[in-house]
Amino acid sequence: MSSLAPVLQQALLPVGTIMGLGYIWRRLRPGGVDAVAARRAIGALVMYVFYPALAFHTVVRVELNAELIVAPALTMFAILLGMGLAWGVFRHRVFRLSGNAQLGALILACGLPNIISLGIPVMQALFGPQGARYAIYSDILGINPLFWSLALWVAVRCGTQGQELETPAQFGRVLLKLPPVWAFVIAIGLNLAGIQLAPGLDKAASMLGYATMPCMLLTVGMSLSFGHFVRWWRSIVGVAVIKLALIPVAVYAIARLTVGPGDLTVATTLLMGMPTMMASMILSERFGLDTELLAAVMVGSTLLYFGALPLAMSILM
Repeated sequence: MSSLAPVLQQALLPVGTIMGLGYIWRRLRPGGVDAVAARRAIGALVMYVFYPALAFHTVVRVELNAELIVAPALTMFAILLGMGLAWGVFRHRVFRLSGNAQLGALILACGLPNIISLGIPVMQALFGPQGARYAIYSDILGINPLFWSLALWVAVRCGTQGQELETPAQFGRVLLKLPPVWAFVIAIGLNLAGIQLAPGLDKAASMLGYATMPCMLLTVGMSLSFGHFVRWWRSIVGVAVIKLALIPVAVYAIARLTVGPGDLTVATTLLMGMPTMMASMILSERFGLDTELLAAVMVGSTLLYFGALPLAMSILM
């Protein structure tokens, strides 16, 4: 449990600080720019500039090693399980949802784990610098394929700014308009071909990519209202039970059966028990899901996660 302190220091403090700055912007409106306008502008920058650069810079250099194929497979299982549970649970009238925009936000919240901004520091604190590979493989080979297919489909079908996907061609047109998809595909191609980037291009992609996480955290803070926690407490609890309890238990059971006890089982269990993925805000903003509800459950599940993490570590390690 001595490793818990660096986990909290590397993950909780910076995350909370940046979200707090976003909340201060919401309250003070610097320069006369309200939180909604700022959030939309930042969301556009993340979608069209920062996140494509992050995806490109990460994928083009990562070692595509079949040794950790289990982690992406378990990640996909966890995403499908979380989305399926959310679709079944949150349609119940006890949660008092007002429409598909809220249901879609909760489906994304339960399906997508926060692998990058929380998973990497947690893995490095527990397993050393090389522990980041568990998070990287889960994100690139597990989350990304479903993020830009199933999660995108949910956002388009449930969002107010999406469109009906009556044919595969309509879905394909939406997909092809998203720069992160192109960045991911091009980077995979360069990686497999063994082509090295020019140092200047690599540095530019790195600098732009670093802006992704703080920008998304700012938009979360800009979407927050303490009244939302009271209004949507049922949804917050529901997401937390699914994300922080049911999914990691299921992943642990399958990992033990397939690969046995060990670091890989512990790492994938902890990663799949992460709170809601920050990048889900990209889809929410772009396609008109309920971003304020998503922000509330994201922050709520993150706060509850830092209470659940010591318990999970005491059981698994």
